[in-house]
Amino acid sequence: MVPENGHFVVPESEITRRFAIAFEGDDLQLANLTGTNLLVLGGNGELTGTSHYSLSKKWAAAVAAHPANADGFIYMSRRVNDSVAVVLFERDKHAPLPMRMRSAMPLHQHPDFLATMQALRVQPEA
Repeated sequence: MVPENGHFVVPESEITRRFAIAFEGDDLQLANLTGTNLLVLGGNGELTGTSHYSLSKKWAAAVAAHPANADGFIYMSRRVNDSVAVVLFERDKHAPLPMRMRSAMPLHQHPDFLATMQALRVQPEA
């Protein structure tokens, strides 16, 4: 998505069909692929600084195969690069991660919706 005149125009139907999901369950073990943790592993901003995912897929495969058996990893968001994002692994559909959905609410009803829309400069398109 490309901004138009300093904001992102998103069809209202794309907003109203989305939900904010809250999960509960056991703590997940996540590998931290940010900052100095990424540096000492031999990585850098290339992990998420490009829309070409070949390098990211290699890192994900390496973390998934590591004996620590992490549930996923934390990395810096490519689109909002002062925020973190998370990848979760689904290794076995018959042995899901120890979490379950606690609640779901339409995204536009979430208490932080308007502030987030303003911060991300999103404007609904009717």
